[in-house]
Amino acid sequence: MEDHNSRSLKHLLRANHSNYACLFGAEMKLQNPLGPLLCSAYAMGANNVQLHALYDEYAKILGPWEDSPSEMIDEDWQDFYGNPKYQRATVDYFEDALVMTFNYDWRKLVGTFLFQGPKPLFNGLMSGLGNPLVHLANSLQINSKELSMEAFALSSAEYDYTAEYMNSKFYAEPSSRSSGSIKDLLDQVRQDDRFDQVFSEPSPDKIPQLFQEHEALMMEYWNAWILDDLTKQFRESQEVAVALLVSSVKRKSKSHSKALAQVLAASHAIRIILQFIPKESHIKLVRSWWLMTLAAYVSNLRPEIDTNYADVGEIKGRQWSYVENMALESPWFQDASYVNSLRSMRDIAETWKDADEKILLAAVIFADEFGGWKP
Repeated sequence: MEDHNSRSLKHLLRANHSNYACLFGAEMKLQNPLGPLLCSAYAMGANNVQLHALYDEYAKILGPWEDSPSEMIDEDWQDFYGNPKYQRATVDYFEDALVMTFNYDWRKLVGTFLFQGPKPLFNGLMSGLGNPLVHLANSLQINSKELSMEAFALSSAEYDYTAEYMNSKFYAEPSSRSSGSIKDLLDQVRQDDRFDQVFSEPSPDKIPQLFQEHEALMMEYWNAWILDDLTKQFRESQEVAVALLVSSVKRKSKSHSKALAQVLAASHAIRIILQFIPKESHIKLVRSWWLMTLAAYVSNLRPEIDTNYADVGEIKGRQWSYVENMALESPWFQDASYVNSLRSMRDIAETWKDADEKILLAAVIFADEFGGWKP
């Protein structure tokens, strides 16, 4: 039987889905983060009052749904990729299919449509810096039809260049370099002077330009990661994602990268989704994350990744309960990327046991020293 807090979560997710668009603002480029935030807050122990407070605060800034220029049909629903004006039509199309074809079995619908066609929605999950992926992971974890519909709408509306790299085998050519370690490859990127003139300041908003002007260089590193022990290498990638977010800024500098927070959130989402998709798609999904990570790293000026940036003595006896409390009680409780990051770190630690407490240390430091995102 559901408790009061879980019922509130489901109610608020439905309200958000009913009232507010996935993308809004000028040219529909602003992302609605409320769904994943509610899920993360709930996972960290938020109660009914706290969940409603989050919803009420975001209700002040989110945008309503707007009618799409036309409806979608079975023959053309993939023709509107990359056009956010059709996000409402995408939701309507899949919700109609849910009733008419799948007898309300949304998991069966997801399994059917996710891999359908020459340009499957699966390949667009990492578009928008992994925004669709995070929605889908949350939907699967808490059994939310609404979040799954939003994940499909986002994958369609934000379908971008990253999906094209996954769609075509042309880009998967063997690289002149190779390594099984993502940390090793990022260190090579840091030392590669060919990247020195790409950006003069952190520019996550210019990632499309990065691929347009330096595609061959990006492909060289993307195809260099040799995946032959997925479990071991995925664990390393998650540990690197944590270190990227926390160690890439000077201590107490209060200028973390939201793009690197998205890298961490997407890695956490993959951990969930791998349980629900065919095994033959596992490496493809992890490789799509690596492409996004590589782009985010370069756009943030290739910071040093120091996995020994602090001593575990700084934990000072604090446990994950401290981190959970900071997620819910700090002034940043309403910041989706902040709460999502702390939840991701906690879950990663639970997955791999965190015997040396490095993930706990990272979470404590992030919770204590976070002061906002880079402009």
